[in-house]
Amino acid sequence: MPTYVTTLTKTSVEIMNVQLLPRDSKDPKANGRGTLQVAMTDLSLSLKQKDAEPNALEMSKGEVRWFSA
Repeated sequence: MPTYVTTLTKTSVEIMNVQLLPRDSKDPKANGRGTLQVAMTDLSLSLKQKDAEPNALEMSKGEVRWFSA
């Protein structure tokens, strides 16, 4: 089961620390225009979107990416 902690909530910004273990899943439920993700370790994820094939996501430790909502 994933664990996360919301560390700051404002009207335009929500910061969450998320830890996923192998085979965990998490629906990010972005309430804004998108998400800025920072990899704390090397990671390999499978992103599943409604009515679409899963996409592989690989990020290196320290890498930062923006994902539109």
